[in-house]
Amino acid sequence: MIERNGNTHNDMGYDKASGKYATPAEIEAKREARRLKKQKLREELLSRGLDPDFPAECQFIERPILLVPHGDNYERGLPLSIMTYNCLAQTLIRREMFPESGPALKWFVRSKVLLHEIKHYNADICCLQEIDDVQYDLFWSEELPKFGYKTIYFHQDSKSHGVMIAWKEELFQLESHMNIEFDKEAPAGIQPRTRTNNVGLLVALAFTDAFRARNNRIRTSRSGVIIGTFHLFWHPFGTYDRTRQCLVIKKKILEFAGTVKGDYCKMFTGDFNSQPNSVPYLVLTQPRAQLNTQQRTSIEASTAYRYSERRNLGKEYSMEEEEEEEEEEEKREYEYDQGTDPWNTPRPDEFDSTEEQRQLVNNLIDRCNDVPLCATSLYSIGYHTVDPTHIADHHEPELSSWSTKWAGLLDYIFYVNQRPSTPATFETANNIAIAGYLQMPTHAQMHNHSQPYTGEYPSDHISMMCALEIY
Repeated sequence: MIERNGNTHNDMGYDKASGKYATPAEIEAKREARRLKKQKLREELLSRGLDPDFPAECQFIERPILLVPHGDNYERGLPLSIMTYNCLAQTLIRREMFPESGPALKWFVRSKVLLHEIKHYNADICCLQEIDDVQYDLFWSEELPKFGYKTIYFHQDSKSHGVMIAWKEELFQLESHMNIEFDKEAPAGIQPRTRTNNVGLLVALAFTDAFRARNNRIRTSRSGVIIGTFHLFWHPFGTYDRTRQCLVIKKKILEFAGTVKGDYCKMFTGDFNSQPNSVPYLVLTQPRAQLNTQQRTSIEASTAYRYSERRNLGKEYSMEEEEEEEEEEEKREYEYDQGTDPWNTPRPDEFDSTEEQRQLVNNLIDRCNDVPLCATSLYSIGYHTVDPTHIADHHEPELSSWSTKWAGLLDYIFYVNQRPSTPATFETANNIAIAGYLQMPTHAQMHNHSQPYTGEYPSDHISMMCALEIY
């Protein structure tokens, strides 16, 4: 406050240009104009899915939880939310793969956005893939506990990134876990065709007494949740190997569940590098998978591919050599452009397979069908009812992975069926209800530039989340 000619005035009311002091009405008008300007900016940010209460470097496109309508007699169950998210390993980033991403690629920027996004959606269980080994120790294991999470992490020794599961400590306690190295598994004698270095992680999470006390009006026999997360082989010609990895998943879930006492619902998530019309998706979601012509052609053609020498399973290479090869192949993954030669195209229209190749595929599919485990993608059950713009295969969202050259659905949250069911009877058959889905963007809603991108998404994958109620 300053005093002029015996009158007290506020500094903000002084106009240097005119040398005069504003009247109280003029001051109030200026304040109102500023308030309206801030409100307009806030509304503009909200309309773009951005949070005006966070700094610009932490912004991402916030998506709503789309609630699934249920009838008037809807009975509430134990609430449970599951997220799956490929966070894009920093060690895999090459700027030429993400030409428009700019500073959004830097870890000190991306890490803030990833953490803000996970905190915002606040899932009870987070299943994350492509978590850098070094950043798990320096970042994730330090930051997530600040938001009430406990974590467990696993990676293959020669790989610079792995998978992680985080759960709310107030809700769950870890009973046991299982690490899975796909290359070391040979179910029914079916060996991997190449070195993939892919891993998975299974945990048994028991409900805490505090969680049960909070929901003491809800009756359930459930002891907790068995949940896994996996990152399958990325290679364009890897259909056979991904299908073999799905066989490993099915057998390992049953094996692990057999070691856990109690009634646990079983789920698994991850980046399966497979679309809904692919063979891996089919063998996970059908009790007796039967391949159509396109699927059979694709998997048989993949058996003809010859991988690089450093992927030869009979040779050992140093971690540096493995990472160098991985970097080169990751680069080829992003640069990959389908041709017309069936020998060089992962999904050819035609392929003249040999008897040996047909037998190889038939044996793998038969062994998958032998395992008494069938799962359902939770998004496939009801997402189309809350977001009718999605009419993709199997009622799944259009995409969970984005680049300027290719986009599609590669990530899933699967629920292991207790008994056979149809989409209409899935909830009743499995004693659960789907309460909501995190909205997924369509192709039309994505901008034609690479992700990550400032103010949009911090990874080249889009997080998925499903809210459940368990009975």
